[in-house]
Amino acid sequence: AAALEALGRHVETAVVTAGARGCVARGRTGARAAVGAAAVGAAQVVDTVGAGDAFASGFLFAHLQGAPLETAARCGCLCGAQVVQVAGANIGEAEWAALKSRIALLLENI
Repeated sequence: AAALEALGRHVETAVVTAGARGCVARGRTGARAAVGAAAVGAAQVVDTVGAGDAFASGFLFAHLQGAPLETAARCGCLCGAQVVQVAGANIGEAEWAALKSRIALLLENI
């Protein structure tokens, strides 16, 4: 919470990730979101390499399309959760297609 507040004084949007606990986000306008991590599913966490970058890409993709903070945070969490299920940061084509479908559903009504 302290990191989010400190960052929030200097930037338009601040996000602090907490791994398996999800993330918190704050916009300069006062909007806030706290989102739990996305479920990993039947697979276990294999490797955390790339999880932060994947989170950032999912969050930014949604945020730049005008999604509310909570929706953008959920998109980020989905991406991070997908990446930790494989060694390295490259997910397979089937997983990529499923991830894009899940994100599209979240962004459907923005």
